[in-house]
Amino acid sequence: MLTEYWKAIPNWPYEASNLGHVRRRTRCKGSRRQILQPARTARKPAWRWSVCLSDTATGRRRTFLIAVLVAAAFRGPRPLGKEVNHKDGNRLNDHARNLEYMTPADNRAHALRRGLYEPQRRGLTAFAKRRRRQTTHCPCGHEYTARNTAWTKRGTRQCRACKVRWR
Repeated sequence: MLTEYWKAIPNWPYEASNLGHVRRRTRCKGSRRQILQPARTARKPAWRWSVCLSDTATGRRRTFLIAVLVAAAFRGPRPLGKEVNHKDGNRLNDHARNLEYMTPADNRAHALRRGLYEPQRRGLTAFAKRRRRQTTHCPCGHEYTARNTAWTKRGTRQCRACKVRWR
């Protein structure tokens, strides 16, 4: 079992743990220091954990990804032009030993090597490919068959019957 230890987050009255938790550095009167409850942040292409930090002394309030806060506490301030990378590829694993700073290009190459990212081909997103597979008829109701389907240079389908009808 891992032992949890805490380090201060720079410029905020909060601490981050090596296990990916965040808590206020000073406790409120009559209460104990509680670990902040993370929220699910919808970011493309998947969701991650985030927390909202507030500083009553300055009135600042900001939402951060937990991985960014843990990396700032355990890896130091983020270098210019770098971003946080999860070594194992799991965005929900915010343990300090799993985080590192990388350039965006290195991060994409790492994701390609691990099979987490596939570059888009012919300008079609995964959603567009899925939607195209599910569509069996053109907007006018003609079935997409091998004989009735023409492919454009952009890689999209076109109904031959509609193409003839509109000439």
